[in-house]
Amino acid sequence: MLVRRDVGDLRGEMHKEFSIVRKEMHGEFALVRKEMEALKLDLTVRMTVIMGSLLTLFSAIQKFLIH
Repeated sequence: MLVRRDVGDLRGEMHKEFSIVRKEMHGEFALVRKEMEALKLDLTVRMTVIMGSLLTLFSAIQKFLIH
């Protein structure tokens, strides 16, 4: 009888600990998602600037070759 109670107590403690870990992991994953979104935006801006620079360069080369 004592063993059953101890096992039940242990099961309850483990359930609480796993619940805490799940909540912490949920919060950490949310932070990672936010960081990834920020990086995605940063990369999009950088690629847009690069594309604009390339278009300007190609336009200048084209004008130079035509004249």
